[in-house]
Amino acid sequence: VKNASILVVDDESNIRLLLEEILTEEGYQVTTASNAAEARDARLSEEYDLILLDIWMPETDGISLLKEWAKKGSLEPVIMMSGHGTVDTAVEATRLGAVDYIEKPVSLVKLLRTVDKALFHTRTKKGQQGKLVPPSVTPVGKSKVMQALRDQVAQVAKHDSNVLLVGEPGSGREMVARYLASFSDRSTEPFVTIMAEALNNENGGLSFSGSTENPSAIDRAQGGILFINEIGKMPLHAQNSFSDILKQA
Repeated sequence: VKNASILVVDDESNIRLLLEEILTEEGYQVTTASNAAEARDARLSEEYDLILLDIWMPETDGISLLKEWAKKGSLEPVIMMSGHGTVDTAVEATRLGAVDYIEKPVSLVKLLRTVDKALFHTRTKKGQQGKLVPPSVTPVGKSKVMQALRDQVAQVAKHDSNVLLVGEPGSGREMVARYLASFSDRSTEPFVTIMAEALNNENGGLSFSGSTENPSAIDRAQGGILFINEIGKMPLHAQNSFSDILKQA
């Protein structure tokens, strides 16, 4: 959910600058505040989609500020941050209305996942139109290569055709497949995964042909997407069966 406005509240200038740089490069509109007073002024002058709030700050700490805002009602999603957090602190923040909690030093992947998750659920609750992609299936990264990958996948998803994803083991091919599925017209239909090398002589037939009592992978994926992991390792007999199925599709 890009172009969202985010308020970052932290008394450490290096943390503020780091978060501002990361989130701005990801396409978010970022405002920073170094203390509770600046945060109050920022909220009075502008509405935000999300707030990143540090817990340990001088004068007024993050928990006290969150409690103050919660009492006034109409609180935007708040993600708490702390380098000295405890379970009790996290529980208290959640009780007051915080949607999540991030420990310092902040992990780039953890930060982006948490921000995306909070914004996704907020926009979903508001019923906003448009294709909302669950953060769990969104490839993370701000490099030109990752941006190009996301754009290319979104374009491919517009076409109803077979797709071959090539990459080293562990490179995230299934995540990309699910990301593609989320943009396609089949986004609400089943996404079925099978391991190609598991299609041996004993169970290969069961995966491609089934019955009412024991539906095949093809049957379960009807109308949706069938993801065959490590397709290059598919046994020869299974390749022949699958080839026949593709010809009939």
